[in-house]
Amino acid sequence: MRSSKVAIAAAALSIAWCGQAWADEASEKALAQKVEELQKQLDSLSKRMGDGASRSDDELEQRIAELEKITKKDQDGLFAYWKNGLRLDSVDGNFKLQIFGRVQNDYTFWDSEEEITDELGETNSATEFRRARLGMGGTIYKNVVYKFEMDFANGVNNFADAFIQLNDAFCGPGINVRVGHFDEPFGLDRLTSSKYSTFTERGLQEAFVPARNTGVMFLGQAFENRLAWFAGAFRDANGAGDDLNNDSQGEHNLTGRVAGRPWVSESGTEFVHAGLAMSMRNPPNENVQYRSRPEVHTGPQFVDTGTIANMDNVFLTGLEGAAVFGPLSFQGEWVMSSLTGQRDAEDYDFDAQSIQASYFLTGENREYDAAGARMDRIKVKKNYGADGMGAWEVALRYSTIDLNDGDIEGHELDDWTLGLNWYLNPNTRVMFDVVRAERQDLPSIYAFTVRFMVDF
Repeated sequence: MRSSKVAIAAAALSIAWCGQAWADEASEKALAQKVEELQKQLDSLSKRMGDGASRSDDELEQRIAELEKITKKDQDGLFAYWKNGLRLDSVDGNFKLQIFGRVQNDYTFWDSEEEITDELGETNSATEFRRARLGMGGTIYKNVVYKFEMDFANGVNNFADAFIQLNDAFCGPGINVRVGHFDEPFGLDRLTSSKYSTFTERGLQEAFVPARNTGVMFLGQAFENRLAWFAGAFRDANGAGDDLNNDSQGEHNLTGRVAGRPWVSESGTEFVHAGLAMSMRNPPNENVQYRSRPEVHTGPQFVDTGTIANMDNVFLTGLEGAAVFGPLSFQGEWVMSSLTGQRDAEDYDFDAQSIQASYFLTGENREYDAAGARMDRIKVKKNYGADGMGAWEVALRYSTIDLNDGDIEGHELDDWTLGLNWYLNPNTRVMFDVVRAERQDLPSIYAFTVRFMVDF
């Protein structure tokens, strides 16, 4: 339309200019004839421009029709994309699918004295695939969440997670129900995925913390997602998630956790985390045993209560805290296990704790998963390659566990772990840990672990 106005204006100027010349040299009849010819030319030009605009409109409408056709064709299909893993979503968001996995290959080397090997056994260097997992998960009709993951480490096929979750369940909006095989809700260190943990192994309090079992759990969030809560009932299950042919009765575990961030900065890079977890447990066959290595996965057990018989129940209490101030972070946990004996049997109390600090030399910060009240994947500022050297993190942790009480002499163990992590990108990491372990009646021992890890 703007071009046609310009053309008309140009034609009008031409007529005006020519009119002055023709007034001196031609008659009014000649002038009228010339104006008529110019008007015909102008009408022809306007028609051609109109035809061009019509063709443009036709092409635009045709393109829109093609896009609508494509959208209609794929509205019941899935669009694939990459977001720290392979994801497929439907157009309307009702269906989501993610295919994921992780590989963690560890190499461990020991430096110990003969006195230790004579007392505890050989501390041989070793290599293992600590985890080798493959799974899938997603959402069905927006409100049903599912996850299925297998672990093939050590040549054994075991469940990791296998559950179904109903969001906004029948008991009220914002209340979710999960059924299947998954982690009992206890401990920040435990519930933070090994993909995002600061060290290759968790702290010594892991000896008391329940792992994955089969059960049902209610979960949700409150106070504008500042607080997450979890409450579930579980049975002690095997690697396939089963608890079959159990002769003992009433062996159910009740576990709950309340945790969250009472303070978060506007940028989200600074926050404080706090949590409390409790678990009432009926031990299988009324027997309890706690033991632990230093913070490595291979080698002998350094502390061990042996089998403690005739225990009626076990009550676990866990406190957890963390603070992140940009690249600097702190985290700590304390867990106590109180054992109640049957009839005339003794009662026992054991505990463990850990505290750690880490710092990103390249400026990143630890991320947070509010729904799970746990740490999340690191966002690397510059991936390893032409543009950068990835992210680098140094960390230090102190852990201690005490398995002595009454007539039980399970010994005490203190660990210092120094870690260096190289995040090549958000999905690839190389980890270096040096562990100094000391049992009170034995000389110090050192272990060095290197992990090569990729997840998607």
